[in-house]
Amino acid sequence: MRINYSDFKKLGIDFEEDDNEVFESPQYRTMLEEIRAGTIYKTIRPDAYKLSSVIEYGNNVDVITPSNRASGEWFKKIRNLPDNKYVDLETGVIKKRKKNETRAQSISNLNKSLSDLRRLIIANFTDCDGLFITLAYDDYMEDYSVAQKDYNRFYNKFKYYCKSKLNIEKLLFIKVVEPKASGSWHFHILVKSENGSKIKISEDRLRKMWGQKSVSVKPIDNAKGLAYYLGNLTVNYKNNFSEDEDYDILDILAKDTYDRRKYYKSGMRLFSSSVGLKRPAVTRMTKAEAMNKVADYEKVYENVKEIRIGEKNDKLVNVITYETYEKKREHRKSNFN
Repeated sequence: MRINYSDFKKLGIDFEEDDNEVFESPQYRTMLEEIRAGTIYKTIRPDAYKLSSVIEYGNNVDVITPSNRASGEWFKKIRNLPDNKYVDLETGVIKKRKKNETRAQSISNLNKSLSDLRRLIIANFTDCDGLFITLAYDDYMEDYSVAQKDYNRFYNKFKYYCKSKLNIEKLLFIKVVEPKASGSWHFHILVKSENGSKIKISEDRLRKMWGQKSVSVKPIDNAKGLAYYLGNLTVNYKNNFSEDEDYDILDILAKDTYDRRKYYKSGMRLFSSSVGLKRPAVTRMTKAEAMNKVADYEKVYENVKEIRIGEKNDKLVNVITYETYEKKREHRKSNFN
């Protein structure tokens, strides 16, 4: 009996099609029989067939590798259904998911958005003549719909100025919306010209466009620092990413960093970006192939996360390793606080 990839795919187990040859073993035949008979399946997989997600962006490569070998078993408790419902496989009861009111209550989706933001910044604003603009309110602004309309008016004026005064036809940007600790909204913008021309504009002119005094503009001379500053919702760092210090990844998160996430309503976009930006490339390969790809890179970050289930989180079902590799380059001093 040949065990096909499609049999596992139908049951929601993510194996690659080129893994088919390993499914000839009695181990995998037993696994399939257990899956078809009930709700328990084993995820024992030989190291050679563990696949890593490899994400390339700019001079960086992220390698994310699940283990699935810590306990040898994974009790799959739910299966997703249409209309925001799921079935509890232990009891057979169909339940409806609770709607998250804020992004803070959907931490996995929020963290994915922040990771996407970090990668997008590094891929597009490293070593460029771009600007980092911050637009805030002199007074309190809690109404995001009003703030968004104010931003749209500002950006239309900004585009018109770049086209009419600087002969820049197209801008590439990432806009990040962020609350202060009080809940007052403000915006961060990373922007550059598509053709590489320098955008020359003063803070005073930007203040007139924005209609508020709380405006700052600085050249982007440390995209990585900005990526991790914005990608954690106003992180406070121990250092200022100076030339004399290594800014591997994260240092210390401010306590109110996570408190601010409650202001993001469910489904709200943390950031938006223009068409034309380079998007991170995602591929899957064995860990050995991934290590070969980053052989000439330097590891700058590693984190290991345990995935546990059970009422007391006492059953270890997976171990995920997160690694970031970077081509060696000169560290540059940051101009942002």
